[in-house]
Amino acid sequence: SGVPIAGANAVVLGRSKIVGTPVAELLKWHNATVTVCHSRTKDLAKV
Repeated sequence: SGVPIAGANAVVLGRSKIVGTPVAELLKWHNATVTVCHSRTKDLAKV
């Protein structure tokens, strides 16, 4: 899509083994800084 990933900050909502974790790992593999949020994340709006 032309969106640069390297050096980007990314937030992944959910840490499931099927979607959330693999997406986070792919983003990290492509040099993004990744924050994973889940149902117990406090102050999600501040992330």
